[in-house]
Amino acid sequence: MLSHVGPWLEEEAKQQKFYDSAFTHLLPLCMNHHFSTRIHAQATICKMWRQCKSLGLDNILSKFALVEGCIQFNDGSNATKNTLKLMESYFMATFDPVRDYSIETIFLTLPKLTCLTDEEWLPPEMFSDMDPTWLDANALKLLSLYNGRDSLNSSKSGPWRVKIHSLCRTSEIFGIKEYVIGSMRHLVDKNFSSLSVTAEKWIPIREVPSEYLQNFLIEKQRDGYALVGAEQTANSRCLTDYEFPMKTVLILGNEREGIPASLISLLDVCVEIPQQGVIRSLNVHVSGALLMWEYTRQMHSHRTKTSSNQKSL
Repeated sequence: MLSHVGPWLEEEAKQQKFYDSAFTHLLPLCMNHHFSTRIHAQATICKMWRQCKSLGLDNILSKFALVEGCIQFNDGSNATKNTLKLMESYFMATFDPVRDYSIETIFLTLPKLTCLTDEEWLPPEMFSDMDPTWLDANALKLLSLYNGRDSLNSSKSGPWRVKIHSLCRTSEIFGIKEYVIGSMRHLVDKNFSSLSVTAEKWIPIREVPSEYLQNFLIEKQRDGYALVGAEQTANSRCLTDYEFPMKTVLILGNEREGIPASLISLLDVCVEIPQQGVIRSLNVHVSGALLMWEYTRQMHSHRTKTSSNQKSL
């Protein structure tokens, strides 16, 4: 938070006072014995030092000249690689508390990027049914529903609504023939490979945008595949009682909304996982993993029985 305040203070006197106090409190934290506290303090000081240079705050630059020497000494050092990595993060390098002020940023983007549980995310569409803007009695301006900055929108490919990196990893582990996602752009995100443990290199991945998904599924049906959806409906089959066909396409829905009604009508069957708790709502990637495991178990059992019968003959 400290690294975003200074440039938006209107008077130079306020800026001088702010940075003076900030550096005084932050510098001791740069030597803190807690690793996370230490690198966050170092990254914040580096960013604020650049701000002071840009704002021309000569009194601060003179008073804390030691900071400049430390920054120059550590440039290119392996000891500062974690600090540099943190400075390249969205919050340090891109986020702007004024230009990014919107319903979408507050209730969706920031909860995603701070790894808040999926149930806490509120997409801006939930607010659009009432009014595209919120106006408080004392508000100076309208609060936008969406954020239009490209840099912010591109950052949202990190923590996804459905954990497609986890599903990719699980699909590869269980030997799934093909993994279908809405956009290949997720694969170029640096977080994807680290979280999927490079599973995308070992499994065929196909891009099918949402607007073409219905036609894709119809085509798969014509090729003899059974469309199996992981969804709780009045006619859902229990996973423990269902026998998967060998040629199966497993369809997973979105968090909260599930599988769209337009796709449910195409499915050959909906399968639900038996649950004992009160919530009765598993995360999508967990449901997908359970169904993939059950499919793999059944196929393995079928192959074992077939092999045994052939040996008997």
